[in-house]
Amino acid sequence: MLLAAYAGIKVSVGADESARAGELELLGFTGFDALHLACAESGSAAVFLTTDDKLLKRATRLAGDIRVQVANPLEWLRGRS
Repeated sequence: MLLAAYAGIKVSVGADESARAGELELLGFTGFDALHLACAESGSAAVFLTTDDKLLKRATRLAGDIRVQVANPLEWLRGRS
């Protein structure tokens, strides 16, 4: 099964996403991670999947400051079965 099949919304990067990415960078997320998270929040994603352990660890620690669940794809799929 392709996880991309779950994607149904495309988010364009605008001023709101850029501003939010800046806020997330101040929390310690790297530039592209911050932008990806900001877009996931903007698109009301149910979950942001990543295999980046550093990103997962930071997102877990800062879960109260981000507006999207961040999970490892394998763990997320296991929880859906």
